[in-house]
Amino acid sequence: MKGANSSLVDEYDVASGDYTKVFLNVSEVDGRLTSGESADVKLPSGKLQLNQNFTVESGSSVDFVYDINVVERGNGGYNIRPVASESGTDVPIKRVDDPEASESEDATGDDAETTTPTASGELSATFEGIVIAGENTTVHVARDGEVVEGATVTYDGTEYTTDANGEVTFAVPSDAEEIEVTVDYEGAETELTATVQSGNGPTPVPEGTATSN
Repeated sequence: MKGANSSLVDEYDVASGDYTKVFLNVSEVDGRLTSGESADVKLPSGKLQLNQNFTVESGSSVDFVYDINVVERGNGGYNIRPVASESGTDVPIKRVDDPEASESEDATGDDAETTTPTASGELSATFEGIVIAGENTTVHVARDGEVVEGATVTYDGTEYTTDANGEVTFAVPSDAEEIEVTVDYEGAETELTATVQSGNGPTPVPEGTATSN
């Protein structure tokens, strides 16, 4: 669904207080192209995670928008990822499953069709080649085809900054089976996931491409 179009996932009773994170566990993904054909769409971790601060007050209800996007992996398949800039409690909602439940205005009083502004241009991130356990890997970041210097790439709690070539390099643990990085630049964010290959196995097809508006 595009823009503010939304449908209810579920309703939950939670304790009042301040929250910093929302998880969605996904048991199955069924991807379909606009032509109706089946598509290879995966959620590598089986879980969507968003780091968003919000407060639930006693006796009140809170609508939390969990925005997701499908991005091409680079080998004909796709991954699902959350979109932090379009998620949270202060974004417009247009309920397509229950129009009467839609919010007509957002927090600023603008029409519900408006969306949270993001930085212009498409942010993309790719792993350079195969990700191999026990070796270094390089992440390349670009926007609209131009390399991005100064983007923040976060892996396993450590932040790296892309150089003039739009790249960062870090070591992959020898026991890693999958790695996931988050890329942030001027308000745009994207996540990148790749399956880690054994250093003594056959050479596989490269995986790991993500784009974000």
